[in-house]
Amino acid sequence: MDVHMRAYAGSRYLAGPDSPPAMNRIFFLVSVVLPSFWGMGIFAQSGSTFPVNGTPDVRAELHVYEGATLHLNSDETLIDGYIAVRRGRIEAVGSGTFTTSEPAVRHDLSGKEIYPSFVDLYSGWGVKKGERAGWDGKPHYEREDTETAMGWNSALHPEFDAAGAFVPGKKADAYRSGGFGAVVAHREDGIVRGTAALVALSDDAHDAVLEPRVAAWHSFSKGSSQQSYPSSLMGSIALLRQTFCDAEWYAQFDAPEERNLSLEAFNAASDLPHFFAAGNWQDVLRSDKVGDEFGVQYAFLGGGDSYRRLDEVAASGGAMIVPVDFPSAIDVSDPYLARLVSLSEMKHWEWAPENPGRVSAAGIPMALTMNGVDKGPEFLSNVRKAVAKGLPAEKALDALTRVPAEMIGASDRVGQIAVGREANFLVCDGPLFEDGTTLHWNVVQGKPHELEPLEKVAIAGRYSLNLEGRDLVLEIKDGEKGPRGRWWMAGTAEEEIDSLAGKAKVSIDGRDMVLRLIDEEQGTYRLVGNVYEGSRIIDGRGERPDGAWMEWAALRQEAGGKGGPSGEDKGEDAGGEPDGESDGDAAAEESTVERRCSTPSVHMAVRNCPTRAAGISSERLSGLAGPRARLRMERSSSTRAASPPWARRWTRPRYSERWCLN
Repeated sequence: MDVHMRAYAGSRYLAGPDSPPAMNRIFFLVSVVLPSFWGMGIFAQSGSTFPVNGTPDVRAELHVYEGATLHLNSDETLIDGYIAVRRGRIEAVGSGTFTTSEPAVRHDLSGKEIYPSFVDLYSGWGVKKGERAGWDGKPHYEREDTETAMGWNSALHPEFDAAGAFVPGKKADAYRSGGFGAVVAHREDGIVRGTAALVALSDDAHDAVLEPRVAAWHSFSKGSSQQSYPSSLMGSIALLRQTFCDAEWYAQFDAPEERNLSLEAFNAASDLPHFFAAGNWQDVLRSDKVGDEFGVQYAFLGGGDSYRRLDEVAASGGAMIVPVDFPSAIDVSDPYLARLVSLSEMKHWEWAPENPGRVSAAGIPMALTMNGVDKGPEFLSNVRKAVAKGLPAEKALDALTRVPAEMIGASDRVGQIAVGREANFLVCDGPLFEDGTTLHWNVVQGKPHELEPLEKVAIAGRYSLNLEGRDLVLEIKDGEKGPRGRWWMAGTAEEEIDSLAGKAKVSIDGRDMVLRLIDEEQGTYRLVGNVYEGSRIIDGRGERPDGAWMEWAALRQEAGGKGGPSGEDKGEDAGGEPDGESDGDAAAEESTVERRCSTPSVHMAVRNCPTRAAGISSERLSGLAGPRARLRMERSSSTRAASPPWARRWTRPRYSERWCLN
């Protein structure tokens, strides 16, 4: 109302009482129409800062995941809970049924458990690694990789901004399969590495960058620098200390005579959390001394060996980022090679899985990282091993969610399931850190990424298969090494199947099936199809033995069915009408039976079981039509002749089929 009144008052003031009537009408329209557009959101902030090229996406924005047990964090659990998600953010969380008057896409997750997705503090995902520059023999105080107003040593990159260089990388699937929804990305190069960004594991950088500056990273490794200095650990420590001293000196000048953008960036990052890539317990203590000298408290990336000096590490006062890249068992079968294995290596193999539990028990704030592990399932397996070795499950969840979010000051964005947070959560079929639990979905910013199907696809059974006019039966059985199959002509007697059946090789990935039907006379049919929900219909496209493409479909037979139009099955065994219809139905049965379908699977079902599709039993058919009765199928197809060539390969013909009684 205030907007309308202000607009109306403004129009009166601009037009004035003595203005022409037309001018008053124009300003009246502006005062009424403009606020209306404002209310419609024309001038409000949209979901994207980019113009839409084409038709806007008007699909339902509200998604509701309901029926699951929600682990909001390590302390709060909701039974039969729901999560309402809009545009990648959590809009509502609660128990029971979520009610809304607007359209919503509902996902039934009954019997499943939901956890917040993980956060990794040490990652180089999406940030290009530093490139080595060629050394030209210049003195170490002249930088070889740039002539800009940066610092003199190329192992120092405080000016590097990860958010400005971030491009979503290929390793996203590995992170997501390990349960991660967000990572802190920085360039893993140099002693002073610049600032890191909190990014979601999404495919678009504009959606992925959540917080552009969340941390500053340091290390003792010179990285890609080709300068001769530093050339030792002592030199790296000295260079880092000198950089702190230079930055303090530089900060006292409001207008320095010499501009050094590296030192300015170093000072600008002083208010961020500082992290140090130590790599072992010795460097944790060394870097802590540097931090204490200059009033900086580091959080340390350890090397998985903190258990060796746990009291000293705890006394540093810094949080730990703990890897779970546990060493593999050492092969000591060769007695000569076994002599080369040190006692320290053997003890580390034994104690490394206990390290996360010991760090947690010492009261050290701890986050877990996937650094050092290439595959997500392996990471989850190692975390479960750490839980089995003494790390409490609730502490493991905290170390992957709430603690890392708190360490970078991003608890309002990630780390738990709550209103206003990113819609990052995991869907699994049991307690997350128990062996045997399957991680099905990793929802990142509201987009589900399927890792394992929610329902196991059961394809074992007999199917009616129509292959270019040949009525076949396909049988698939489960085996220890995967599904196996065979096929035979419909109508084959049961006792003859073993001797007449041909081979069929079956492989399935999720709901995608590859079927090789081996025909000794005609050759091999190579078929690719999709198993629909309920596992009753399979259809797709494939290649004939001569190389031509074709469409195919298979329909699972009901229990007890023999398959095909052999006439062996009667009554309602296969879903048809029972025998013994009343005489009043005769007129209806004599009429033409029509059925329209848009998929070959339905066409196949009608063709293989014509009498049941028409609702006419075999006995009734004989009684109605006499000895010369037969079925005739009239088929016509219609496709869009006007479809462009590039679209025709995706266009399925629509068939009109009618079974007629002659």
